[in-house]
Amino acid sequence: DQGGSGGIIDVPQVVGLELDPPAIQIDVLNGVSTPVAVTARLVKDDGSKEDVVPTGWALSRGGIADFDSATNEVSAVGDLGGEVTLTAASGSLTATSQIKVRLTLTDTAPEVTPSDIAALDGAVNPDPTASWLYPYDSTVFPQGLLPPRLMWNGFAGGDKMRVSVRSTYADYTRYFVATEGAHDFDNAAWTQLTESSDGTPVQITVSRMDAGGGVGKVMEQSWRFATGSLRGSVYYWANSPGRVLRISPGAGAPEDFLAQAGVTDGCTTCHTVSANGNTLVLGNGKAQSATDSDSSVFDLQAGSVTATARGRGWAMSALTPNGQYAVMNSGLPEWRWVGNDLPGVYDVATGAAVPGTALDGRVVGLPAFAPDGSSLLFIDPSTRDLHAMDATLGAGVPAFANERKVALAASGATIAYPSVSPNGKWAVFHRGPYDTRSGAADLSIAAVDGTQVEIPLDRLNGTTYPFGAGDRDRHLNYEPTFAPVASGGYFWVVFTSRRTLGNRLLGSAAEVKQLWVAAIDMNPTAGTDPSHSAFWVPGQDINQPNMRGFWALDPCRQDGEGCSVGSDCCTGSCIDDPNGSGSLVCGNPGNQTCAPEGGHCEVSSDCCQGECVNSFCSQAPPK
Repeated sequence: DQGGSGGIIDVPQVVGLELDPPAIQIDVLNGVSTPVAVTARLVKDDGSKEDVVPTGWALSRGGIADFDSATNEVSAVGDLGGEVTLTAASGSLTATSQIKVRLTLTDTAPEVTPSDIAALDGAVNPDPTASWLYPYDSTVFPQGLLPPRLMWNGFAGGDKMRVSVRSTYADYTRYFVATEGAHDFDNAAWTQLTESSDGTPVQITVSRMDAGGGVGKVMEQSWRFATGSLRGSVYYWANSPGRVLRISPGAGAPEDFLAQAGVTDGCTTCHTVSANGNTLVLGNGKAQSATDSDSSVFDLQAGSVTATARGRGWAMSALTPNGQYAVMNSGLPEWRWVGNDLPGVYDVATGAAVPGTALDGRVVGLPAFAPDGSSLLFIDPSTRDLHAMDATLGAGVPAFANERKVALAASGATIAYPSVSPNGKWAVFHRGPYDTRSGAADLSIAAVDGTQVEIPLDRLNGTTYPFGAGDRDRHLNYEPTFAPVASGGYFWVVFTSRRTLGNRLLGSAAEVKQLWVAAIDMNPTAGTDPSHSAFWVPGQDINQPNMRGFWALDPCRQDGEGCSVGSDCCTGSCIDDPNGSGSLVCGNPGNQTCAPEGGHCEVSSDCCQGECVNSFCSQAPPK
């Protein structure tokens, strides 16, 4: 513009947008926090700034913080810690502010005085009389489970205790008077701790003050909380009812689903479940006129049972991931229940043999398909070596080729119960007797490609771990099965163990048999143990032996049904409810540019982060 004197007025131009403050930390103490005001400003080329009302605000994820556009305040939801990005838009300009929410959870019993707290907080030296039992150091816990019970020996009446958990986004401290050598986390607090994790190490300390005022550390460990939940359910044989039961992560008790479907006989065992969770094959499981030696097929969606009349030839068979075909377990003298059938491939729906495969008449022991259908593992009955063949499972007859040896029986104890990792690259198995009622056994993994790279899972096995029960708990690990998908950046293995459980489950190895789970790093390398310490599966009946856990996805859910991650859904996508309920439902991801953790993928480039493992995205945890 020209002024009256003929000069030019230079009007400052808008060159950017900023949020003040650019970074925010909100501390939440037992659910209480203070909102923080955010101001948006236009930035001009002369360095001046002008407050502005943005045309839009957005948070990068829900559940951690909320933004009130009426007051321009950001507040913590209060349930979870973590980081979230607040983005403001004004015209074509955008600006962000990083919001960090930290939780502090405290619980102090009235009997614990301020001076007691100061003494417990200041404990440095190990407790001279107490000894730690469970959980183990270096355990990885997934989200979505009931919390572990902390257990120790050396309890005395009147002990005052401090339990401390320290992580990036959440701290927990409880002061209490112990009534036993144990501590149970509040379920809600445990959920907050695990779901506020970024996957980095978590520090746990337990300290004790005895009646005389002496203070010491009972335990100081490092755990990790995985950034995802276990997916699917574990089908296992429970000794007392003599049936296969089902337990889902987070459940407080197993489900006697066979009894609910009218199958109540006491020898439904030697089972296999398809990776997609649709089909269960039992060594027995009477239906109509079935005899005790009949195998049965159980439709896990319809709840029906069909006797196959195949003798026990289908016991411990291998099921293709979709449950369409079974490869007979026919090669071990201990379980040579072939009946009237020849070894080979069978149609599960009809019971008819499927001729024309490389397995026609081929005797194989304890076969197992990879969850992605890429290979079949089995034990050669003549050498007891573990073999693999590539599998092609298309619309036609299954095809098998490229047989190779994965692990040699001659290099150690007998190989039994192989299972294949979600990416099809690794086999887990136990080296020890087929009959798990006696004899030592430990778990190993080996490369499926035939290079015969074998890695003992020493941390999972507890080979050198200082168990509270000492050597009594060593070399008692059997029957491993991989979960069909990775989650939280790990593979997961469920296995049977005859070890003790803290001070809760004692007795000889003959009296103790329960299911345990351990995390396995997704990309093992030769010479490095990829396993982590194991944890007991919560919800089992601890008063009966449980064994042979077989992991499978739950039957997929249709669009509109609730979900947690994409692997819950038939479409592979779990999205915000388009109806505005605030919940997650299965549905069409629309214009989503990449798949999140647990979302469907074809290749790793489909994933926002991490890699594509058996059609679902999983991100490895921080180092």
